[in-house]
Amino acid sequence: VLWSNDMAPLHLYRDREIELHDERAGSIFRNADDDHGNGLDQRQLTRRYTEEAVAFLEANRDRPFFLYVAHTFPHVPHFASPEQAGRSAGGVYGDVVEDLDRSTGAILDALERLGLAENTVVVVTSDNGADYNGAPGPIRGRKGETYEGGQRVPMIVRWPGRILPGRVDEQMGMNIDLFPTLLSLAGVPPPPDRMIDGLDLTGYWRGVATSPHSVLFYLSAVDGSLEAVRDARFKYRAESGDRGRSKPQLWRMDAGSGAEAHDLTALFPEDAARLAWRLEHFESELAQNPRGWRASEDTTGLE
Repeated sequence: VLWSNDMAPLHLYRDREIELHDERAGSIFRNADDDHGNGLDQRQLTRRYTEEAVAFLEANRDRPFFLYVAHTFPHVPHFASPEQAGRSAGGVYGDVVEDLDRSTGAILDALERLGLAENTVVVVTSDNGADYNGAPGPIRGRKGETYEGGQRVPMIVRWPGRILPGRVDEQMGMNIDLFPTLLSLAGVPPPPDRMIDGLDLTGYWRGVATSPHSVLFYLSAVDGSLEAVRDARFKYRAESGDRGRSKPQLWRMDAGSGAEAHDLTALFPEDAARLAWRLEHFESELAQNPRGWRASEDTTGLE
């Protein structure tokens, strides 16, 4: 599907062709019983994606491949498969998550069956923090916000024989790191003609190096403006009108569940000033080059 499942029309595409037309009018937000017929049955989406993923693995087992599986759920509205509906303790949201668990298991089983498990890196993660019915745990915020609850997500990396199983680490990384990391693992140099903000996590994943990040920057999901920056110990949020909070704030990232509860600028003014400078410096850098093409003989006219 081309967008989130709360948008219409929700056609199902194969490459550039519509395989299943959504012939319904109006909003996708409707009761589950009304969401089937004359269009895509969302109860079947997770299963269909999984079947296509396994078929792709079978078709490409003898050559290098990149498989990107972007599940529609648990975006709202939620629709569980008929096999899972009503079985979890978490309502329809729990049913949907357990559908995703089974999908991941089916893909891993296919890698084992095809003899590909030890030569395939598997990454399971999310594009944002908790939304409807999801829980960010003890941290503050939700999807769309630059508080940790909207930004911090789990990431599981599996590569038998190369990455030590069972290791849990909370050093800094971002989804932008996946691009340079996977290029490095594939032995492909990064493109020299454009700005790349992500960093190679290969050594970190293998447990032979720490995170290459000294800081992470947080951008607004609404307008792309810089809102915050953090290092291993502190997070600084710039002046913002979000929820009426206009003054800058500094938080300790090693303060457990109260990490973003109390402004500590008065206790650590030098750290607040240091991170404020990093944020302002990066904002100035983006104004000069908004992460586009690098100027070179080969990219004349593109920069």
